[in-house]
Amino acid sequence: MITMQDIKIEEVNPGRMDRGMEIDGRVHCKITPYLIYAQAYNGCYEISCNGENVKLDPGEAFLTPPETCMRIVHHADPASGRMSARWVHFNVSILGVGIASLYDFPLRVQADICDKIAPDVETLLAIENDKSIAAQIEKQGVFCLILQQLLGIAACNPDLSGLFASSNRVKTASNFVRRNLDRKITVDDLADVCGLSASSLFRYFSSTLKITPQKYIMKLKMEHAAALLRGSDRPLAEIAEATGFANQFHFSRCFKQYYGTTPSSYRNSNIWDFSSF
Repeated sequence: MITMQDIKIEEVNPGRMDRGMEIDGRVHCKITPYLIYAQAYNGCYEISCNGENVKLDPGEAFLTPPETCMRIVHHADPASGRMSARWVHFNVSILGVGIASLYDFPLRVQADICDKIAPDVETLLAIENDKSIAAQIEKQGVFCLILQQLLGIAACNPDLSGLFASSNRVKTASNFVRRNLDRKITVDDLADVCGLSASSLFRYFSSTLKITPQKYIMKLKMEHAAALLRGSDRPLAEIAEATGFANQFHFSRCFKQYYGTTPSSYRNSNIWDFSSF
């Protein structure tokens, strides 16, 4: 059974832009650590992601998963000579599993859905700089309304009911890995804490999470490493140690295999600049 404590809203960051013809035709190639919902209400976006290319109509939005290469082309409105857009980038997990792994979100969000979401994005923008407790509570509540709309157009993982029915097992696995990120974790370790054999754990993870236990362990380690790279200036050797790798070389090799770039390039790139979506 899923409870409120099992659902974690990890990031909610709104933004907007209003630019002239200098934005027309501008191309951004990005990898972000967040899901991105971005709507152009004057002008439009063209988005390429996961082998799909879509030129959106004015008023439509794109919705992209985290840690995915995307190519964004900006198109100003010919009549007004401007492009105006609003967006939210966010991360949500259920039982420690990213929501993008549990639902298949469409790349294109139709204008009628965007019209319902737009007032809530505007509310998030209005309270973005208010750090009071009341504003933070309001922020979570307003974002939940946005998420509800987006889940309404998403395709649910067919095995999600099985995941939720065995939620305690997922919690146990997730909590164990997160508590032990700084050491080597084997599949046998994970099987022991879940009360399963290694083969049974493999079948369970493959059927419910669509990932092997070893890849699940690596996923949590890499996400933690990426967060440290984005949020600190700790040396790579320290981050390698904090994520349970024997040395910096092994960490860097695994990181590049997972993200397609080196830890140093990941840290030094400007992919975290969301000011011009």
